Amino acid sequence: MALEFMGGALLSASLQALFERLSSGEVLAYLQGKSTRSCDFVELVGKPKLVLNSMTAVLDDAEQKQIRNKPGVEAWLDELQDAVYEADDILDEIEYDALQLKVEADQSRGSSSKVRNLFKKIERPSNFFSRSHSSNSGDMKRKIKNILARFEDIAKQKDLLDLKKVTLRQKTSQRIPSTSLPDETEVYGRDGNKDVVRKVLLSNDNLS
Repeated sequence: MALEFMGGALLSASLQALFERLSSGEVLAYLQGKSTRSCDFVELVGKPKLVLNSMTAVLDDAEQKQIRNKPGVEAWLDELQDAVYEADDILDEIEYDALQLKVEADQSRGSSSKVRNLFKKIERPSNFFSRSHSSNSGDMKRKIKNILARFEDIAKQKDLLDLKKVTLRQKTSQRIPSTSLPDETEVYGRDGNKDVVRKVLLSNDNLS
């Protein structure tokens, strides 16, 4: 596979971190500024959250089926992991762009040169396009819609692979070690036999 699967728990944490970044005030304000209609904002923010939640819910099942080498699951996890990386890159661009807009607004209000110097020290994301390109051409909205479409396609694939949400009881049963354990009923039975033997011995002592 192109990328070594990072493991269900770590991938779940990556999805959660992506969800939190998407919910941050800076990103929400930026996307709201890019949305000409309320339905645009819902599409750019609300839909990704729903899709991410739907995939996070089935990660435990996917990991178990990957261990059992179910066809297609490993490729699905690889694709999801790669999409998470791509979404992180896009959010890096958004956060940088939002910061640049804030600094420019501060400059227009006559802020000190310290703010300008601070911004110059911030490293741009390696894949960052110029802000004028992102802002004027609608490139950022296109990127967000493209990654959303990619996540939606991955979500459809999970249904084809029959990946389901694993309940807490199912998680517990899946994690029970396969090693042999002592039979507790046998132990209790031995204790009961000891009591019987003890009573017999005591009764014999009383008779003697």
